[in-house]
Amino acid sequence: MKSDHPKADHPTREKILRATKDLLWERGFDAMSPRDVMARSGAGQGSLYHHFAGKLDLACVALAEMAAEEKASIESIFAPEKPPLQRIEDYLARERDALRGCRMARLANEMAMAEPEFRLSIADFLQRIEDFLALALREARRSGAIAADADDRALAALFLSAVEGGFVLARAHWDPERMTRALDGARQVLNVLRK
Repeated sequence: MKSDHPKADHPTREKILRATKDLLWERGFDAMSPRDVMARSGAGQGSLYHHFAGKLDLACVALAEMAAEEKASIESIFAPEKPPLQRIEDYLARERDALRGCRMARLANEMAMAEPEFRLSIADFLQRIEDFLALALREARRSGAIAADADDRALAALFLSAVEGGFVLARAHWDPERMTRALDGARQVLNVLRK
């Protein structure tokens, strides 16, 4: 259950959330403990449980903030005034730390994904990107920039998978070149689609 506490700026609450966001990206939910959050944030146990009902509640609030931060960045990449294929190229060219992994999707392998409230922010974030990609592809198809029979949704899933899969390959091999290769492959697909 999500915390009922207001989002009003409270310095201790903000420190706890900042620490949680960092730890979720560095270690993941399963490996992160409330003790880690307290050590990183400097908050005491009383403060932690005053602001949050427990570890899951804390993670869900932190994930919602992370998703909002990431969505703001994604929305600028997919700004509607840009030509549709440029939006996709900009998404593929976005600066990424391949070995650190995707800030949101990296948590998809956590046991907590079975909890709908944990899964929601991650799924919504990935769906948002896929929707932006599909919209750009649909606009490109309608304008004649890519083949008329292109499947917007399937291609959007492919481009999203190239990025997220690139993170997985880079981390599995501990080689950022694996991400570069995945993105190069996605760019080749985009070039083949062009008329």
